[in-house]
Amino acid sequence: MPIDTRCPHCQKAYRLKDEFLGRKVKCPNPECQKPFAVVPVEAAPKPAAAKKPAVTAEQDAEALAAAMFNDNSGPAAPGDTRTVEMACANCDHKWAVPFEKKGKNVICPECNFLQKVPDKKEKKIDWRDPNADRPSMAKGEEVPEDLRKQMSRDVGTGALVEAGVIKEEIEPLPLAVKLQRIAVVLGAVAALAVVVLYFLNSRQAGKEQRFMDEALAEVEKITDEGMTKGQPPLLKALLLTAAAEHALRNDSPDQRKLAAERFGVARQLLEQQPRSPERDVLLGELAVLIPKFGGDDEQIGKELRLRWQPAGRGAGAQLTAGLGDVQTELLRVLKALNGSDLDLRLSVVRRASRELAKTNHVELLPDIINQGFSEAEMPDAYAHMGLELHRAGNAAGAKNCADQAKFLANRTPALQVLCEVAGVTLKPEEKPYSVPPAGLLSYFNRMYGATLNAVNKDTNAALAVAIRGGPDQADDKLRALAAVADWAENATEAATKADAVLTNEGKGKSNAGYALLRLATAAGKAGQADLADKLIAAIADDGLKAWAKAEAIRAKLDMIKDQKAELSLVDQTTDKGKVRVGHVWVAVLVARHNAAATGDQSAAKVYADWPDGAFKGAGLAGLAVGIQDRKK
Repeated sequence: MPIDTRCPHCQKAYRLKDEFLGRKVKCPNPECQKPFAVVPVEAAPKPAAAKKPAVTAEQDAEALAAAMFNDNSGPAAPGDTRTVEMACANCDHKWAVPFEKKGKNVICPECNFLQKVPDKKEKKIDWRDPNADRPSMAKGEEVPEDLRKQMSRDVGTGALVEAGVIKEEIEPLPLAVKLQRIAVVLGAVAALAVVVLYFLNSRQAGKEQRFMDEALAEVEKITDEGMTKGQPPLLKALLLTAAAEHALRNDSPDQRKLAAERFGVARQLLEQQPRSPERDVLLGELAVLIPKFGGDDEQIGKELRLRWQPAGRGAGAQLTAGLGDVQTELLRVLKALNGSDLDLRLSVVRRASRELAKTNHVELLPDIINQGFSEAEMPDAYAHMGLELHRAGNAAGAKNCADQAKFLANRTPALQVLCEVAGVTLKPEEKPYSVPPAGLLSYFNRMYGATLNAVNKDTNAALAVAIRGGPDQADDKLRALAAVADWAENATEAATKADAVLTNEGKGKSNAGYALLRLATAAGKAGQADLADKLIAAIADDGLKAWAKAEAIRAKLDMIKDQKAELSLVDQTTDKGKVRVGHVWVAVLVARHNAAATGDQSAAKVYADWPDGAFKGAGLAGLAVGIQDRKK
C-alpha cells in the first residue's frame, strides 16, 4: 500500500511503496538531496500563508518522474464501502472493519484484544491486457507482439535503487564489529600457519632423524679389513659422538638417555685403545661436548639434562638414579688422558673452561684439575684455566685460580703471567718478573715473555721474545709462537714466523706436533690455507697430521658461515689402509657446515655415493647435525 511521506528538510511530498517504511532514503529534490527516514504523514492542505515558489522545468520533470514510478495515482476513492470480516482470536467475536484497515492492527470491541487485519492482496489487473480478469478457460483476444513485450516489462524497487533514483543510506558497521571480524580472519590464518609449520617441521625432523639412522647403520659396516690397526674403533667413536650431540638436541627424556648411551659407548671405545695422538684428540672432543649435557633445575627435573655435580654437591634438583653428572664425566675423560702430551691436556682444559664459562659453571674445574693432573702439572693447569677466565672477562675467577695455584711448589710461565694480569704475587716480597734483555732464553723465559706480551696485546714484542735464540731451540720457539697465536687478533704473523723457523732451523720437521696443530688452526682461521698446509706437513705423526688438517679446515669454515664449502676438501682416499680418523672428521665438518649454511638436503644423495662405512656415515651424520644447526 503506498505511503504518503514528506521530506522534513524541504517539505517536498512523495508517495512511496510501503516497503520503504522506516528506511532512510535521499530526497530526490536536487535542491535538497538530504537523507530522511520514511514515515507516513496525514494528507493535509499546506498553510495558505506560504507562497508556493515558482516551479522550474527541472522540478516539473522530477515530479512527473515520481508520478510515473508510483504504483497508485492517488488516494482511495472516498466512496469505498468495502469491509473485511474479522473473528477475534481471543473471544471468537465477529465484526467488520473498513477495507482500508487491512494489514493494520485493530482492537476487538468485546475483549480489547489487539490483532492484525488480514492483508489479502488483490490481484493486480493489467489495464494493457484485454484478457485480464477473465475466466482462465475463456478464449481471449490476441495480444499484439509489441504490446506483449511492453507488458513483460516491470520496474522494481531494487532496480530503482540500483539506478540511483532512490538512494538508500547504508549504516556503517560499528568499530567493535569490524575488529571482531578481523580478529576471526586473522585467527583462522594464524591457525592455518601453525598447522602448516607443524607439518613442515615434522617432515623436516623425520628426514633429519632418517639421515642419522642411516649414518649409524654405516657404523656397523666399519671393520678391521684392510684398515690401519686401531682405526676402526676411533672411526666408530667419532660417528657416535656426532650421534650423541644430535640426540641431545632433540630435548626429550628418551633422546637424552639415547645421547648418554651413545656418548658412553664412544668413551669406552676410546678408553680401550692404546694411547695415541688420534685417540687423545677424540677424547678432547668428548670433553668439549660434556658441558652441553648440563642443564638448569627445570631441565634436570624433566630428565632433559644432567646435573653439573654429583648428588649432594652444589645447587640443583636431585640426581636421577642411574645417570651421571657433568663434573664426573669430565674427570673421567681427563683421567683417560693421563700420561698424554701436556700441551694437549692443557688445550682440553682451555676449551672446557670456555664452555663452562658460557654457563657460569667454572666451579667444576678445580676438582677436575686436582684429580686429572699430577701435582707438578697443577700450577700450569690452573694458570691456563685462569687465563681463559681472564679472556672471558671473569676477573674474580682468574684471581681465584691464581690464589689457588700460588701455594703450589712448581712455578710455570703461564702461572707467572696469570699472577701478573690478576694482580696476585707469588710471594709478598716478589717484584714483577722480567725477561733478560739479551742472550739465550730458557724455556721459562721464552714462554713467559711471549705469553705476557700477547695477553697484553703487544704482538710485536711477543713475537720478538718467541723467536730469540739458536737453532737448537726450534721446538721451544714453535710452542711460544703457538701461545702468541692463541691470543693474537690476527695470527698470520705468528704462523709465518713458525714457517720460517721450520724452514731455517727445523729442517721441515718438528716434535712439537700439538703446537703446530694450533698454529695451523690459526693460519686456517686467517684464511692462509697454503701456510697451514706447510705447518701441517712438518708434523711427524701421520694421524695427528690428518687431524691438524681437519682443524685448519674447521677454522676456515667458521670464517665462511653463510657460504657453501667445496666437497673437494674431503679426502676420500680409496685405499682403506690410508684412511685416518682426521680424514673422516673433515667429512663430518664439511657436511655439517653446508647443511647449516644452505639448508640443502639434496646432498644426501651425494653422500650416499661416498664409500660405505666411515665416509658415508660421516656425510649423513654431518647433514643431520647441520640441519639442527640451521634451525637453531
